[in-house]
Amino acid sequence: AFLAEESLRKVLAQEEGAVPSWELQMATSGRMNALEELMSWKNLQGVLQNASDFVGERPVRAELGLSLLDGDPGARGALDLRLQKAAAALADASLAASEASARQAALLAVHAAATRKWDDARRLIYQGYDAFSGAWNRLPLLAQRARHERLSALPLLQGLEQFLETPEETQKGAALSLQHDRFSAWVDHAFGQVALCRLRGDGQAEATAYAELGRRCMEARNFQAAQDMMRRCLQKRKFQDYRFFDNVLELKLCQKEKQCLELCSVARKELGKHQDPETCLRYTLILAKIAKAGWERSEMNHQEAWQALKSARGFAESCSTAEQSKTHAKLAEFADAVLRREEASGLSATNVEQVELVESLITGVLTAICLGEGAGSTEAFRQAHERLPRVFELLALFKGCSHVFQAGVVSVPAWPFLRWLPQALAHLPNVPALQGPLQALASEYPQALIWPLQLSSHQDVVAQRGSAFQPLWAALERSQAPVQTAVTFTRALERLTHPEKSFPPELRSVREAILAQDVSKAKARWRHLWLQHVEVESRDIAGTVHTEFGQRVRQRIQDIGRKLGLVLTSSDLRDSELVPSKREAWMKFFQELQPPATRQWPNRKAPLEAFSPWLAKFDARNSWLEAEEQLEVLGQYRGLERPDPQRHARITRFGSQLLIMASKQMPKRLVILGSDEHEHWFLVKGGEDVRLDERVEQLFGIINSLLPDVSSLRFLTVLIPSFYHKAMVLLFLATLVARLGCAWAELGESVPSLMEGPCPAGKGRPVPNSTLPARPVHALPGGYLELGGSFELPPLPCGHLLRAAAAAGFGGLRGVPGRQEGATSMEACQACMAGTFSAQPGISDIYQCLHCPQGTWSNQTALDSEVACTRCEAGRFSQGTAQTSSDSCVACAPGRYSGLSGASSHRDCARCAPGRWSSEKAATTLETCQECPEGTWNPAEGAMSQENCISCTQGRWSTEVAATEQSACQSCPIGTFSMQLGASSSDVCEVCAPGTYQPIKAAGNVSLCIPCAVGNFSAEPGKSECQYCPYGFYGDSFGMTECIACPGNATIVSQGAYESVMCSEESVLLP
Repeated sequence: AFLAEESLRKVLAQEEGAVPSWELQMATSGRMNALEELMSWKNLQGVLQNASDFVGERPVRAELGLSLLDGDPGARGALDLRLQKAAAALADASLAASEASARQAALLAVHAAATRKWDDARRLIYQGYDAFSGAWNRLPLLAQRARHERLSALPLLQGLEQFLETPEETQKGAALSLQHDRFSAWVDHAFGQVALCRLRGDGQAEATAYAELGRRCMEARNFQAAQDMMRRCLQKRKFQDYRFFDNVLELKLCQKEKQCLELCSVARKELGKHQDPETCLRYTLILAKIAKAGWERSEMNHQEAWQALKSARGFAESCSTAEQSKTHAKLAEFADAVLRREEASGLSATNVEQVELVESLITGVLTAICLGEGAGSTEAFRQAHERLPRVFELLALFKGCSHVFQAGVVSVPAWPFLRWLPQALAHLPNVPALQGPLQALASEYPQALIWPLQLSSHQDVVAQRGSAFQPLWAALERSQAPVQTAVTFTRALERLTHPEKSFPPELRSVREAILAQDVSKAKARWRHLWLQHVEVESRDIAGTVHTEFGQRVRQRIQDIGRKLGLVLTSSDLRDSELVPSKREAWMKFFQELQPPATRQWPNRKAPLEAFSPWLAKFDARNSWLEAEEQLEVLGQYRGLERPDPQRHARITRFGSQLLIMASKQMPKRLVILGSDEHEHWFLVKGGEDVRLDERVEQLFGIINSLLPDVSSLRFLTVLIPSFYHKAMVLLFLATLVARLGCAWAELGESVPSLMEGPCPAGKGRPVPNSTLPARPVHALPGGYLELGGSFELPPLPCGHLLRAAAAAGFGGLRGVPGRQEGATSMEACQACMAGTFSAQPGISDIYQCLHCPQGTWSNQTALDSEVACTRCEAGRFSQGTAQTSSDSCVACAPGRYSGLSGASSHRDCARCAPGRWSSEKAATTLETCQECPEGTWNPAEGAMSQENCISCTQGRWSTEVAATEQSACQSCPIGTFSMQLGASSSDVCEVCAPGTYQPIKAAGNVSLCIPCAVGNFSAEPGKSECQYCPYGFYGDSFGMTECIACPGNATIVSQGAYESVMCSEESVLLP
């Protein structure tokens, strides 16, 4: 923290040397954000110190745990008292309880729900949301730990809120994160689940909550608490679940209180209770896990786990593809582990047990790859894919297992082998079974195989083993891939190395052969050196740099040879020159011969044609279905997913200039212009063995895959702090024989200043018809002077800009940066690219041009102000900078509008208010938000269609437009019903027919008009209740509109009579 503050202070004070000059030029929004965050460091320190847990939450959590898990009445009383204080805090804002955290409110809401205090629960949920919102806005962006601590309260609040709305449904809350959520968040989540499950009477779900918390306790190495949670889980479960059983045995393994052999017997006993293949598979894998742990602890041999895994493989055949893939991957993993342990004592192809393990490993790996990356099998596929090099290694030792590989690889797609091409080619001479998948690659993805095959087939690498690669070259020829063009391309890339850098290693190889008195090797190496560097062949491939070097080095070889008595005039060495008596002369020759230096170029930029005319003249734009058109940009086959060569970028041509790097081997940046209209930057470096760098590339890929997707950090060769949003990574590619190709893959924006050093001093001339100033006038980067006068001024260092030149108007133009010192015309000034501008005259680098800000774009070059950047139209926004097309302005989504031009975020697009909707994109006014019609309502902002307007339910109607609440829908009165959705008038409320009644409002179906029971009647429509049949009448059926009179003098002495036999002729007094 102190170093960060000190660095920030220096930057703000503009002290010299505070940061490198190239860093000062990176005035991007990302850097400014980082500085703002550093300035809030003191605030951040306090937040981090208090982020672990609020003191007020701990007693609430303890009391809630005692109340829920042990039924402690004292804890329940303490929580009830806290509820009363929280309620009082609403009336008195000065109370400390009003500042409780969101999680504390959530814990109290769990208690309120558990004790059925629904009003308190709702109030605390809203209070928790308010507390979260208030705390979140005060957190600095760097306080990630504190942010995750606050966020962990939200799932609990949301789960409680959903339960109060629909208590009968089982809620599925957001999963907690082992990486971000602290243990207290898991405890709170479990308490909430336990309380809600008890209210629903769902014992199985409650047991699951205990099991999840027990597993988390186990991962935290708190075995006592884990055992208590597992005990509660087993007590509450309604039926057996293999996950509970697995968790309990996992705990026993961690506690190490019982031998694994005893735990195996428990698992075997449970396995015997089941017949279903999927269930048997689950318990067999549990048994295998225990047995494997026993083998790792040397309590058991590997046979118990091995037999269990083989049984699991049998059960998996009747299960889903995902289960099969996982089982085969586990079998391969265990077989590999056993083989690696036995490697210490030696592996043998005659050991029957080891052969079985190898065959099972091969079968498991190939089967898991063949089953693919379907749902649930991604991890198994990845593990099997990573184990392919191990399969190659074992096939080289256990040659008798090749038939298993050949039988299994037939159904495996070819592309998974792309990632491991270097290893496969290295093992191919000893493992002929690899010809099958490599031949498939040559057929399907020929250009992925061309480059590593060139490296593996080189005579210095394989010698007599080259015959193993001939079938692959033949397959590439049959595929009609541009093989010869690729080989020529490789030879041309060799010529990008300075000859004085590649000459010494080859001269040393000649020296080694002569010292070893190997005449044939010495002749061959001398011939290669002569043709490569002296009599340079293929002049269309090698440029003038190499031919001029050859002429000079030839003269030196002949001069030194004559002096020492050696005849060195051609590529063929005579036998007489290699006799032992001339060994001392050769040693002096090697000591005296030093390679001559080649020419140097200003600004370290050399024409490509000087090194390789073939590359400079290459142009696939005018070819049609020729080999040149088909050559793909390198580095597009990653081997992590199935490639689509049809979508790959092709090489159209090469940049006309090479940038020579200032390092020992003088590597060069080669720009490949692709058919995707992008520049692909490659670093070509000679004098290196790329076989090691291929492994480094694979290591980079593995490390990057372990990092989360959201992380901006990657394993970098050139590393710049990620918060600057500017970084590069070198992807090592096997593109050359004995030389290195590196692709510059941009992460964010590139940093060319890393590759370009300070410009050399230039020369200037005085301004014509002007007074010569006291000091020489010198044009610096960013400016130019007209040629004139008759004398030349000495070169000046960078930084001298005279007031006289500026006053004479010879500064650089705004929007036009100059890259060259000592420029003598305006032609040296380059225009700022489209999407950028410069309001400052005299800038010296095109990367000093500022980006058009968010919300703007420009397809024009040489803009001289930010105002010249075109603003996005109203109804659109753009979050990117340096945009070059109006297509970058994204339309506001339906349900939103914006009258602001130059909007920089989707947040500038206002949402349509509740009760309104809009299906129009790029809307500019509020008028585009149409009102929800009568009979509907909409509580949410930003509705995108009329379908988002919710219809009033059956039995309700509304005459209100743009309604925002369901209360706008009025109920049909008692005695009526309506079966129409979205009714806009009370006219839809139909009265129930005579003979029926309807006692409730908002009836939504005619079936709710209930027929009058026997002994009752309803003579009028729309009644809310039926009347009893009067004295002397009876009703013997349902839904009567009038009652039937007793015949003759008969009568009935009670109301509600329901049959005729109740009529009597006896004289009675009616009440």
